[in-house]
Amino acid sequence: MAKEKTCELKPNKLYYSISEVAAYLDIAESNVRFWEKEFEAFIKPQRTAKGNRQFTMKDIEVLKQIKYLVKDCGMTLDGANKRLSKNRTEVETNMEIVTRLEGIKGMLVGIKNEM
Repeated sequence: MAKEKTCELKPNKLYYSISEVAAYLDIAESNVRFWEKEFEAFIKPQRTAKGNRQFTMKDIEVLKQIKYLVKDCGMTLDGANKRLSKNRTEVETNMEIVTRLEGIKGMLVGIKNEM
């Protein structure tokens, strides 16, 4: 989770393309497509007339949670699906705590390096 985002999302947009989402989450587009199928109860992107996926911020937040559970916590897809079904709020809270702690760690390492 400590990786820098390769892309920042524009907050005023309603929909984001799969390439924008993949770049923002620093994952492959194929992961986004695969997770969409595996977690269809949580991710439901709109489709354009050409069939292109259009993700909302809600979809992106779920994808961030999936990435946290699968990539960072090492859960299986089935385990991540059960965890999201059971208590998404807990997952969101844990993600936020980890993100804040990583930020604090970065600040402390920076202070240590300056000493």
